[in-house]
Amino acid sequence: MSLPPQAADPDPAEGPVRLFMAADRTVFRHVPAVVNSARAVTSRPIELGLVTQGVSEAEWDRLRAKFPGLSIRCFALDAAALGGLHYKASITAMSYARLFMPDLVDWPRYVYLDTDVLVLRDLAELHDTDLGGRPAAGVFEREGRTRFNGGVLLVDAEAWRRRGLGETMLDYARTHRPQEADQDCILAVIGPELLALDRSWNRTIAAAWGPPIEDPERLLAEAAVLHFVIGFKPWNLGRRYIPRAILAVYDAHADAAGLPRHWSKEAWLLAWQLRALWRTRHKRRGPGAAGVALGSR
Repeated sequence: MSLPPQAADPDPAEGPVRLFMAADRTVFRHVPAVVNSARAVTSRPIELGLVTQGVSEAEWDRLRAKFPGLSIRCFALDAAALGGLHYKASITAMSYARLFMPDLVDWPRYVYLDTDVLVLRDLAELHDTDLGGRPAAGVFEREGRTRFNGGVLLVDAEAWRRRGLGETMLDYARTHRPQEADQDCILAVIGPELLALDRSWNRTIAAAWGPPIEDPERLLAEAAVLHFVIGFKPWNLGRRYIPRAILAVYDAHADAAGLPRHWSKEAWLLAWQLRALWRTRHKRRGPGAAGVALGSR
């Protein structure tokens, strides 16, 4: 899988903005919204790489037809090559895709984005960030660099390949059974080396789980990337909890490009999240709160 080391770009600003994403058949239809939002604000051409699982050729054709002028490189996930990894309801083979992406391309660097983000600032600014010799950059969620969110990453792909970091992280996953899949692997192997990005590059919105957003207009003005986390998204029941101002911006870019909706999988995931949310709220409020409506604040 590994490629020979490639020469790094002398100046990243001279080339396109490379963007990598991972999507199984359930979330593949949400890729266009991310791409639309990124292209709307990015000052240079974008090249897109996609690792997918269970996506048909017809679905790929629809995505290409949606973006005829966009350079797209597609890679099918080889789940058989990921044997011995820890899986559970929220961790699948796709959860580890970020670890081996650098081995699939000859790009010197790229920006990785989850499929549930909204890009609000020029990605060239992030793509060209000086890593200072570090292999990657991300947004930390806690003080002390003990937890970070891998939904937005800047990756020095050449350094990743040269050091064999993907295989090292997969070996870690096989022996430690990480609870947060690849995020734990990245933190364990290169955590001290990660460049901490400004929080605006991965501003998370935990719809239904967190407190209401008091000033959505200010959030939109300050965020570079909005990230809809923990299951409730702009395309499902999350719409009930996300402010209209934010939904309007997302809806302006949302376009499923005629891609099918896989209702059974989406329903299963949403039911799993609803159950987890009910259990969490019930625990916080005590046994006497069992009758409290799920949607209450």
